[in-house]
Amino acid sequence: MRIPWSEEMMIGHLLLDSDHEHIVALVNELNDTVSNCANRGLLVNKYCQIIDCLGEHFTREEHIMISSKYPEADCHRKAHWYLFDQLTKMTYLLESNAPMAEKNIITFLNEWFFQHVMISDKKLAAHLLGQQ
Repeated sequence: MRIPWSEEMMIGHLLLDSDHEHIVALVNELNDTVSNCANRGLLVNKYCQIIDCLGEHFTREEHIMISSKYPEADCHRKAHWYLFDQLTKMTYLLESNAPMAEKNIITFLNEWFFQHVMISDKKLAAHLLGQQ
């Protein structure tokens, strides 16, 4: 399932919004790759691009949380670690050709993205806005 990018996903922070839009594009590329029955190597490559992008994004976001003294930074950071733990487990499923691995990964990423951005990141954005 593709994620349609919309303004309601924006949190009002230029860098983080840009990251989020890029993550959505990468997840949509992975979805298209799965829909087109691409070879396993291409799927793994697209998946690794998402993981790399998320790593860079989380580093940036965590730096912003620390520099702004965000009171929920520890909880937010733990959510990032949880995601990476889940993605690592899913990497093994994808590499081992587990049935439905691709669909499960896309479903997980879609659900995680909406929950994390629309709830957790919007809370961070409200904190940042309150500091201006």
